[in-house]
This record gives sequence, structure tokens and C-alpha cells, in this order.
Amino acid sequence: MTQCDFCGGTHDAVGELIFHERVVVCESCALSFSHQLGHADGVCSNCDSSLPEAGRLHGEGDVKICETCLTRGPPPHRASAEGEEKLTHLTESGDVHMVDVGDKEVTVRRAVAEAIVSMSSGLANRFFSGELPKGDAPATVRLAGIMAAKRTAELIPLAHPLSLTSTTVSVERHGDGVRIEAACGTNDRTGVEMEALTAVTVAALALYDMVKGVERNVTIGPIRLLSKTGGRSGSWEASSSRSLSER
Repeated sequence: MTQCDFCGGTHDAVGELIFHERVVVCESCALSFSHQLGHADGVCSNCDSSLPEAGRLHGEGDVKICETCLTRGPPPHRASAEGEEKLTHLTESGDVHMVDVGDKEVTVRRAVAEAIVSMSSGLANRFFSGELPKGDAPATVRLAGIMAAKRTAELIPLAHPLSLTSTTVSVERHGDGVRIEAACGTNDRTGVEMEALTAVTVAALALYDMVKGVERNVTIGPIRLLSKTGGRSGSWEASSSRSLSER
């Protein structure tokens, strides 16, 4: 388990862990260092700078960090809250890889996503009234979303194959267009966010295919994740709990 290099605390004990290039420091230690004048001698364990160019050095043991690194903060490919890299599909050297989830706990996971498809009011009326040349468009869109969710690992290069326990896709009127929502569930070691997002994306493309013979100026988007539950990171909701159709 990843821990602070200065106090040895883990995420559960000390809160957020801040990942620099080579050094991990918790929020508590970083705050403490920011109030100190700096008292360590030697070389920064993160950037190898020594006094005086390092400014002030903090740390009482073998690991030290300089004021410059503390002020600059973590690089964009390093993480914070849970002791994990934000871009987990990158190795330390920047190579793309499939994340090993073998040591993660199997939990009940669920994710909900939505896509908005904008079109003329007249076309939206025809879509929901079944007057399109290709037939029952809403049913086709729902089936496309369900099929896409089940094949996400074939479409997204680094996604893990999952055994879905449920996938529902709904299609409803949204102003002069259509709102598609997908909810996916699984009991597994990784989440189903990509399955939900893939479902609404492919469903939106299927919708376009159904209506393009009537109107080509149809716009797909925005597409977004609404919520996810389960796993190490727990629950998450989009900044507004209301869907786009409720705004």
C-alpha cells in the first residue's frame, strides 16, 4: 500500500497523498513543511537539487524534499486522493498498459451515463411517432446501446472484459431532440463507467443512422457520466445531480 515517505501514513490514516516524481508526501506533512523554515541538509530526493539552489530542504530521515518541488506540486501524470495515479493506464515510464485489477475487491458496481442528440422539432416528432422510413427507431436505439455495453472491451483498447449483471437504456424526448440514458451494473473488480458511456455513445450513433436519410444536420452531444457507485473510490455524481433534460 502506498504511504507518505515522511511520516509513513497511508491514505486511510492521513488523507490525501501527493505524488511527486519520486517522492510521496501526505497533506499533513506538506502543510507542516510549508510552515517550517527548512532544516534538512543534503539533496532533494525528488529532483536531486542541493543547497543553495534547492532553497530549503524538508525531512528528517533519508527522504527529503525541497521547497521548489513542494511549491511546484505534483506533475500532471501523478495522483492524489487514493494513492493511485490519475492516469492509471500509464506506467512510470509513460508506456500504455492494461491496469492489473487482480488484487481489487469484487464489489457491486453501477454507472449511469447520458447522451443528448439535437435535431429539429419535426424530426423529433417523427422519431417518437414511428414515422421514420427505417421503422421503430427508439427500439433500435435501445438495442444498440445494450449490445454496445456488452462489447465495450472490444471497442476500448484498455478496458477489461466484464460480466454485466444489468444494462438498461432509455430514450426520451429532450426539447427539440432526444436524451439517451444507460445504466450498467456488475459484480466485479473494476467499474462499469466505460460500459455506460459506450452504451449511450453507440445508441446515439444508431439514432443518427436511423434519421440521417431525413435530416443530416443532427448533433450528438454532450455525452457524460452521471454517476458511479462501488469500488475503492466509492460513489461519485456529476457536479449537478440533475440530468441535462431537467435543466
